[in-house]
Amino acid sequence: MSHERPRFEASPADHARLARAFAAALTKEDPQALLASLREDAILYSDGGGRVPAALNPIYGADRIMRFFFGISRKFPEPYAIDFIRINGMPGCTLSIGRQITSMVSFDIRDGLIAEIYIMRNPDKIARAAQALGRPLLGA
Repeated sequence: MSHERPRFEASPADHARLARAFAAALTKEDPQALLASLREDAILYSDGGGRVPAALNPIYGADRIMRFFFGISRKFPEPYAIDFIRINGMPGCTLSIGRQITSMVSFDIRDGLIAEIYIMRNPDKIARAAQALGRPLLGA
């Protein structure tokens, strides 16, 4: 499947606005708000680096992405805690359960909505963010 890259990148303000909308939808456990931040044809990529569970294949479509996030969240006794960080120079966030970081999330924005979500779960790669935030990794 080939995707055209946007001619113009989203402004940092738009990127930050959508990262916050995504985070608010997860913390408030609001599926409709999450859907409102996603393009209908959004794609989610997840990377556990072979060390931790992750989606093996990309997840296509806003509705499937929403169901993925809220399906996972039901497995935990409390909602995600979110810290905003910069990932590759753009706004992103960490997802934590309690004080333990489970993932780092970054976004590609197109036409004012989230077009792609990248979830990094590999502990080797998210250890630096955990250290900077003073939080342990989940399972560490």
